[in-house]
Amino acid sequence: MHSGTDESRRRAAPEDRLSEAERRVEAWSAPRRFWRALPHRRDAGAVQIRDFALRLLWADSLAGKLAPPPPDLVDTEPGPASRVEEPARPAGLEIAPGGRARVPSVKGMHDPAQRARILHALANHELQAAELFAWALLALPAAPRDFRRGCLGILRDEQAHLRLYLERMQAHGTRLGDHPVSGHFWRTLRSVQTPLEFVATMGLTIVMVSSASG
Repeated sequence: MHSGTDESRRRAAPEDRLSEAERRVEAWSAPRRFWRALPHRRDAGAVQIRDFALRLLWADSLAGKLAPPPPDLVDTEPGPASRVEEPARPAGLEIAPGGRARVPSVKGMHDPAQRARILHALANHELQAAELFAWALLALPAAPRDFRRGCLGILRDEQAHLRLYLERMQAHGTRLGDHPVSGHFWRTLRSVQTPLEFVATMGLTIVMVSSASG
């Protein structure tokens, strides 16, 4: 025989379940902080790839640009397409307008007087490349999963390349920001709309810049 308390719990259960369902519906339509708090979300508190890309693009320090992707990034909220026109930069690393950033040919690497300037330009290439793969993660949210994970991996590689250039620059007594920097890579993205166009544009831009430098 059930006690009066058990009987009242049984009668209240459907209402309790309804309240729970309503709470979940409300939470799903609420801001993301409430959505992430739902107990059934396995990635609660995890950093989204989109959030990481935004953080890199809006970083106003070199340390922020070099912060690698966390190993536990998730991509459950790629969000709407977002086309960033130009990244934030640390003081002294703002993209110079037009052709103000003049760079010697790579042939000048044999000349110590030109070497530091060339390394500075190449380091900026790596910085732009890291930023542009972050750009792709924001601009192409519907791209295949493998493409997005591939962009993330290449972004990490570009950050590693940048660190190597910074070490060589330090050995030559120069720092990133000592000279004006170009935004040439950024300007090539204005018409990119698809993953294929992004890959082709990045490949052709790098080849053309390398050819012009060599």
